[in-house]
Amino acid sequence: MRARAAVALAIAGLTAVGCVTTRSAADRAFADGDRAFAVRDYPTAATAYERGLAANPAAPGGDGVRYRLALAYLLPESPVQDAAKAKRLLDELANGNAVTPYRDASVFLLGLQDALTTAESAADACSTELARVEADARTSEGNIKLRDEALQRQRAALAELQSQVRRLQDELQQLKNIDLRRRPSAPPR
Repeated sequence: MRARAAVALAIAGLTAVGCVTTRSAADRAFADGDRAFAVRDYPTAATAYERGLAANPAAPGGDGVRYRLALAYLLPESPVQDAAKAKRLLDELANGNAVTPYRDASVFLLGLQDALTTAESAADACSTELARVEADARTSEGNIKLRDEALQRQRAALAELQSQVRRLQDELQQLKNIDLRRRPSAPPR
């Protein structure tokens, strides 16, 4: 009996020490992450938060850690920006069964992320349409230039034809004058 009690006590002690060690490792990782997050060192913060959550996924304060980790992945200035990871973490906070003070903020950020995705898609569509319109404009400008050049050639040809008509009219007038001078003023009888 005493041996069983001693073994049970030893197992309980080892289990408690293991929990404390795991929690301490998680707490240290979370503290490292918080320090890095505070100075906007998002890669270090993300690594520390991930390490802490891996050590103890159910650690007290884990929701706050998940929220800050999501921000590290979501912020545009973050070198570790990863919208998919941020969305997964925010979904866990927004749709999880546990009551968390980060739920409303997570829902809000998910809505903003969806709006941003929609706006980016619309911007991409506008950019594509703009490129098409610019290409059409360049083609139209080329066509207009070709038409202008053809119009200039036609104007030059018209001016040449008008010049020839004036010369022919002048020659015709000269021939009429010559003919009038050759004719007698009265017809012979």
